[in-house]
Order: sequence, then C-alpha cells, then structure tokens
Amino acid sequence: MKQVLISIFVLILINGKSFGQETVRLFLNENFESTDSLNASYIREATIINEHYHITDYNINGEIIHYGEYISVNPWIEDGVTKNYSAPGVLYSEGNYDNGQITGEWLYYNAFEQSVDTVYYDWDKINSITGDCYPDDKKLKYNRRESREIETIVDAFTEFFHSNIHFPARTQRDELGSYASIYFVMEDHGRIRCLNIHRIEDADLIAEVQRVVSEFNYTKSSKKPLKINLSWTFDDYAQENDTLSEVDRQMPTFSGGGFSRFENYIYANMIYPEHTGNMGIQGTVIVRFFVETDGSVSNVEIMKSVDPYLDAEVLRVVKASPRWEPGKEDGEPARMFMMFPVRFSIKY
Repeated sequence: MKQVLISIFVLILINGKSFGQETVRLFLNENFESTDSLNASYIREATIINEHYHITDYNINGEIIHYGEYISVNPWIEDGVTKNYSAPGVLYSEGNYDNGQITGEWLYYNAFEQSVDTVYYDWDKINSITGDCYPDDKKLKYNRRESREIETIVDAFTEFFHSNIHFPARTQRDELGSYASIYFVMEDHGRIRCLNIHRIEDADLIAEVQRVVSEFNYTKSSKKPLKINLSWTFDDYAQENDTLSEVDRQMPTFSGGGFSRFENYIYANMIYPEHTGNMGIQGTVIVRFFVETDGSVSNVEIMKSVDPYLDAEVLRVVKASPRWEPGKEDGEPARMFMMFPVRFSIKY
C-alpha cells in the first residue's frame, strides 16, 4: 500500500539529498497505489524534516484522513505526533509515539457526545502494576466468605473499564480487537500488582488495557490479597467516535478543503500572546464550535484549556473565521459541531 512512498524516499536518500522543508505530492488510487491525478482517490504529501518523515493523506476533496510522523518508512515506525480521523476531516485521536510505542498524553474525540477525553500512557505507572509477581500468587484462592467481596471488585472494575477504554487508532485500522482475559492481584490495601493479559497480540491495545487498569482505584481494604480473573470480548465496546451511520453525512468544509485549510487559517492569523510566551507556557487548546446551515461559525467554546491568554487568542481567531461550506445530512444543509486542536509551541 505504501511501497510507492518508500521507493521515492529511497531514491532521494541514495542521492544523498534531503527534502528540507520541500514537500513531495503523490496521487494514489483507492488501494493507495501510485496513479495519475485523473484517477486518484487520495493525495499524499510527504516531507523529511530532521530525519523524520512527515506524511499527510487527504481524500481527493482535500479533506485530511491521516497525519503521522515516522522515524522509518521501511519498516514503518511511528515516532512523534500522529492525528487519526474516523471520517474525512473528523478527528478521532491524536497523540505521540516514541519509536513505535504509544506514549504520553493522548486526546480522544467523541463526535456524538461532543466531547474530548485526555488520557496518559504513563509507562512508569504501567510498569508498576505489571511487576511484583510472586510464586505464591498462583496459590491464591478465595473461599465462599470472600466470593462476595471479589464480585464487588469485579463489578466496580467492569464499570470503570467500560467507561474509560478507548480503541487506539492503529488497533482499529488493523482490526486487531479480540477476545481477552486478564488477571491481577488486588492487595489488601487496594494496590494492583502482577497484571497479566492474555489473548491480545496488538501492542497498542495491550497498552490501553494496562493504562485503564493502572488508573483503577479500589478504596476498600480486604483481609488479604485477592486474585481477580476477568474475560470479555472487545466487540462489547463500540467505537466511540464512529461517525458512519444510516444518515448520509457530509462534514463542513473550509475554503474548499478540510481541516488542513482551516489549520492554515488558524496559524496564519494567530498571535502568540507575549505575556504567555515570556513565561514559557505552551500546550494544546481544544476548541469546539458549530458550523451553521449558512456556513457561519457559532457557539465557540474551549473544551480543553491551557492558559487564559492562549484560550482567548483561540476564541478570537475562530470567531473571526470566514464562512464555511455547511455540512449536509441526506443532501440537506445541516448544523454540525466541530472540534479542533490548536497547538502553542515555543521554539527556542
């Protein structure tokens, strides 16, 4: 699927050249194979910056469907920022990879609930619950008097897990969801250790299960450590931002394009507040707004704040946005909400 891009990179590297800030554009068919502009279903833009590959895929209408940074393209190893879309121009998640491993802060967007969830893949915390397994753990059993306590823990954990699980984008893309079973030891003071996960082969999904387990907090104490066993199928958990439904939905577009054009507008008009910049404050502000049936922007509000000055600047620029081409449902103009991340980064 991506061989054409690999071939172009290899030719450039053999010649001892680098893109610098220059971007190569490729036209791809529905199978992501090289084609001409008349038969293209997708457009791929690729740049090498500081030995990292920056790759953006668009549909033929110019709506972004994926952005990723890679340390290698043969094999493909994500390293840096990635933005994943559940539909053209509709963000599903964004975050960072470190040499192929999901890590740090991630944002998961829910289009139906008009919300964004911030989670952290803290590997120090995750590693703390996967260790400390002892030989005697295999001997842990419960008697009838303890069964009710274990049922209570299982009920609390199941509710917590269902409310907090997200499907990583690579897991969804590769359709790697599966039946799973886990067990862990709940210490008498509520600390989880010795987490074991079975029947999951996808590294991102393992990391997500580990993240959720590491955040579970059972406040009650027991008389002794308890071994908890759980099994489930991931079919029980629907993709939380699936924008495809029986309704024929077409998202709003900006200046004839998708979020990439709007992103260009934002950064061309945004001014980094001097006070905030001098204090070294940076981060990602999440803004939500509606595109009305006449293309105007309304109800602009901050979903994730970083600093009042940065928030105010984002609100100013978005409220001043030119009119959009309104979205449609079943062919008719429809009011739709949008969520957009604005990154403030200080370059030293």
